[in-house]
Amino acid sequence: MDKDEELMYDLLGSPLKKLILNELSLGKPKTAMGIKKDSGAIRSKLSRPSISRALGVLKNKGLVKCSNESHHRYRFYAITEKGKKIQEKIKDID
Repeated sequence: MDKDEELMYDLLGSPLKKLILNELSLGKPKTAMGIKKDSGAIRSKLSRPSISRALGVLKNKGLVKCSNESHHRYRFYAITEKGKKIQEKIKDID
């Protein structure tokens, strides 16, 4: 199994990471709170810190990037080309 397949299966097991990639693939960069609001998760038990942690994992795997890393309060994230590729593969499976 190659690294892309490993990433894909990891994401298939994580509804939160899939939700984040879906939200970021819709266009403009978003903050963790923006993802929570726009995804409808605002009414759910998903917390902003859990979204932030998942964003950190996705960033470390090269699936998302932070456009203002040095800002400590409002970090904006966008999906990378690698993230788009993996997300498309996941859509085909789901």
